[in-house]
Amino acid sequence: MDSLEAVKCPIVSLQVQAEKGYFWIMLGKRGCESELSLELNEAKYNGKTNDLTAFGTNVYEWQQIDVITENKKVRLERNGKTLFSGSYTEAMGPIMEISFFFNGIGMIDDVELKNTEGQRKFFDDFEAI
Repeated sequence: MDSLEAVKCPIVSLQVQAEKGYFWIMLGKRGCESELSLELNEAKYNGKTNDLTAFGTNVYEWQQIDVITENKKVRLERNGKTLFSGSYTEAMGPIMEISFFFNGIGMIDDVELKNTEGQRKFFDDFEAI
């Protein structure tokens, strides 16, 4: 993200929308973790009532975010380090959409989707053709 003086708690949100559910993952400036939330289909975590300090980061530097799922288990990683491991109970079906939200000016470098065997199913580096 680019720094904006008016935004005291910059937040980046990632939504992975599937056919029957979604993930909502928020990362924010260190010190603003109580403003964050995490939703993994029916499993919901609020920064005011759950410890989401691992989701606090320097949002002004590039971050690599990995969402790894298999058999209704999910592991969230930032720059190769595990932030969160958990599970959900209801199958979500195929991914339909991936969205990014910023409460300021943000940038995406690339998006890659792989199946559980590690085969690339989608990639976009947003470079002009």
